[in-house]
Amino acid sequence: MDTDGYEYWEVASWKKETLTEFIKHLQESLDDVKVEKIQQSKLTDIYFIHLRPKLSSKQKRALELALELGYYKWPKRADFAKLSKAMGVSVQTFREHLKRAEQKVMPDLIKQIK
Repeated sequence: MDTDGYEYWEVASWKKETLTEFIKHLQESLDDVKVEKIQQSKLTDIYFIHLRPKLSSKQKRALELALELGYYKWPKRADFAKLSKAMGVSVQTFREHLKRAEQKVMPDLIKQIK
């Protein structure tokens, strides 16, 4: 969401008709829908979000906190102690949730950037 409160989506479909129907449904359901561009893309340009790994709620929360609190920044703005406190679990438990989440997410992410 941008500073004016708008969301920007990129959507894809095998068929233009399906995409057109989806847009029509959005426009009927929401107050303000604007289509900025429709274009054909190569398959490699499309990320299939439904293929992302299934994360447990705790794994998802650990990743969200790590990102929000700056664990992935350089220099790190959060360590495991800060993150585990924010999540309300022990350092060891937080570390395990984050490690398992990263193990599920990273292979797909690496495939996407190759």
